[in-house]
This record gives sequence, C-alpha cells and structure tokens, in this order.
Amino acid sequence: GCTLELGCGTALAGIVAASLRPSVTFLTDRDATILSLAEENAALNSAGDSARCRVLDWSRPLRPQLHGGEVEEGGKYGWVAED
Repeated sequence: GCTLELGCGTALAGIVAASLRPSVTFLTDRDATILSLAEENAALNSAGDSARCRVLDWSRPLRPQLHGGEVEEGGKYGWVAED
C-alpha cells in the first residue's frame, strides 16, 4: 500500500509515515517551492527512498492527465505512469 499526505508543507507527517512503513509515501502540495523543501527534509531525515513529492492542486481535477509518461503540468514533481 501507499500513504498520501495532502498539503505536505514541510512534510513532517509524511516523513513520519515513510519511516514507519517501507512502502511509498506521496508528499503532495500545489507549490513546487514547498515540494522542494519537503523533498530536502525527507532526504535529511532518511525518508527519501520511500517518499515521493508530487504536485496536487485541490482547485483542479484530481485525476492527473498523463502524456508520454509525464503529466503535462507539474515539471519535476509531476505524476508519472509508475505512480
């Protein structure tokens, strides 16, 4: 299974979840700057292997649209087919 943190901010809850479970934890937020900080915090706290940062904006449709393996929007933190 996997864990989904909505609006991760600094990713504290997601880091704790990732440390408790060996499966994947998705750290989501709508801002790439916040996701960059969350990714850095996950790496600093040894949760980087099981934590994945992804864009999720609640004001937009929740179903990501995949185009050629990557989401049209989201850049580095976009959803991919493997997710």
